[in-house]
Amino acid sequence: MKIMKNKRNVRMAWHNTINVMSSAELRKRPLTMQIRAFAQRSKKKKYRGSESPLYAATCPLIYVTRVFGLAPYEFDDNQQILVPSDINIIYSIIWFCVNTYIIYTVLLSVIISPPVERHVLQFTEMAKAIFNYGVVIFELVLCLYTRKQITKIWNEIQEYDEIICELGYARKEKKTCIWIWSIIAFSAVIWIAINQLGMYAFDQSWIDNVLYMILYVNSATGVVKFSGLVMLLGQRFNQLIDISQRNMLMTPTWLSGTPIINVKIIEHLHNDMMVIAENLNTIFSWSMMFWLGNLCLHSVSDIYFVMAWISAEHIYWKLIRCLLAWIFLFISQIILLCYACHYTSSQANCINYIIFRWKRQQYMRNKNMVRIDRV
Repeated sequence: MKIMKNKRNVRMAWHNTINVMSSAELRKRPLTMQIRAFAQRSKKKKYRGSESPLYAATCPLIYVTRVFGLAPYEFDDNQQILVPSDINIIYSIIWFCVNTYIIYTVLLSVIISPPVERHVLQFTEMAKAIFNYGVVIFELVLCLYTRKQITKIWNEIQEYDEIICELGYARKEKKTCIWIWSIIAFSAVIWIAINQLGMYAFDQSWIDNVLYMILYVNSATGVVKFSGLVMLLGQRFNQLIDISQRNMLMTPTWLSGTPIINVKIIEHLHNDMMVIAENLNTIFSWSMMFWLGNLCLHSVSDIYFVMAWISAEHIYWKLIRCLLAWIFLFISQIILLCYACHYTSSQANCINYIIFRWKRQQYMRNKNMVRIDRV
């Protein structure tokens, strides 16, 4: 009876304390303040739209891509999703006209030049410029034709980020930001070097040299755009691997309860990411062939001329330095394409093995539990 009476007194005292304590005093309690601060941070943190960490990390490259007409998209502020933009199509149309004018001037300069000044290098550069122009125009047309598919891929990536955040594994896009700024800095340095070496080697004005370079800047922007999308998928496959390895090594469910992440969730997320990767492959399969063909053609041609000039009696150091810079640029793009595709495919394939091990581990665990129950 005394115990029951003491419990009743404690409850009455707690009830009276709550009634006496004002709402202002409750807000000042440490635990209440921590909960409110966490709730406010959760509300501020968005994983969709222009305020998402993914867009904040990639926006410099997105702006560059948009300026060159390869990103005719915009964010819908109401739905917080990426949608096709009719206004940004203007950039694509402008660059279509600019590139056409540039290739016209290149052809005209060869046609009107005296026969004495025509040589193998001039005709070779003209042929390469025409092929590169075709690749650029194809990419601009493809970009306009696949606007809805690309926006869908981006929105699905952000949906994945939102799901992962709800599961307690919010992504930090620090590596993405470093990668983006490294690409921009490297591109700026190499293009400035090519511009200066080209003006010195061919005695061109700055405007003439830049106009010729624009064709190749456009094609390089398309390569970086595709590689960036592929690397985003690779990072998320890598995150799934880390999450799988953490949860697979946790204490068995029959000792610690059901884990937050199980193999079915990982398998479902992996299947969603594989669908995104297949859609991306469908869109850019022809572009990949054209990019690799274009880059290999330019690399082999420039290497041939460099070797020929080195073995000649009079070494043309000005031309050799200029072509070496171009070779370095083309090989860098080939490496970027190959690395992005290899990294993403390898990460995607690793998850299958981890899922198989996880299922096998669960099977053996359940099998041992059945044996223990029988005993």
